[in-house]
Amino acid sequence: MFQKEQITLLKQFVLACKSNPQFLNENELSFFREWLQSLGAKIPPPVEKESTEEPSAEPKVEETPDSKPDTKDPEPEPAQEEQESEEEPESDLDLEELDGIIKDEEDLVLEMGDESTEVTDEMLELSNQKRSEAMSLKSSGDLDGCLKAFTEAIKNNPLSASLYSKRAQILIMMSKPKAAIKDCDKAISINKDTAPPYKWRGRAYRKLGDYLQAYQNFQSSNKLDYDDSVHDWLKEVTPNAKKILDHNRKY
Repeated sequence: MFQKEQITLLKQFVLACKSNPQFLNENELSFFREWLQSLGAKIPPPVEKESTEEPSAEPKVEETPDSKPDTKDPEPEPAQEEQESEEEPESDLDLEELDGIIKDEEDLVLEMGDESTEVTDEMLELSNQKRSEAMSLKSSGDLDGCLKAFTEAIKNNPLSASLYSKRAQILIMMSKPKAAIKDCDKAISINKDTAPPYKWRGRAYRKLGDYLQAYQNFQSSNKLDYDDSVHDWLKEVTPNAKKILDHNRKY
């Protein structure tokens, strides 16, 4: 993912191009101009700069048959557009791929709770029952049943960050890290000061091979509530995350 500073610089560049599209005709931006044209964009032609120098006074020469100037228009010189080959610097990013990376994940759409629902005492009681049922099913190894029970618990208590975090853990156990990230995002939107959503979101990013995101989430989790397992996971992804950070600073 892009860093916040990179997004800011990109916005400034786009605004500059909007205010003066002639920027796109600079030689240094030839690679960007060619890419825009390949997408069908129309680039305004370059504007020729008018000469501000005053014409020098030349002595008048009397015309003779021999000295009569040639009235033919001078043939235009062939336009030579300087193409600068801009090669991107060769990346020295050499990451060690860790075990257990999930590259193909089937889409899984899970029901989210309706935050506008007014939760009654009966709904809270049913949510707690479903939560206990989910934990029992987890212990017995029935992850599908556990997932359904947690979903029912969430529907009856949609403002519980803890329930989303617990369901995210089950999704990671089921090799569904992308779905787990959605649950963690939801939990953090409800309560950003609790550690479990960052813990399981970091674990999900680790499973996807996004080591920098994993590193940042593990750090956030342990700042809120230290966990030995998170500490171990953080140590595992730190070498790759540091390489990515160094690479981003360099390039």
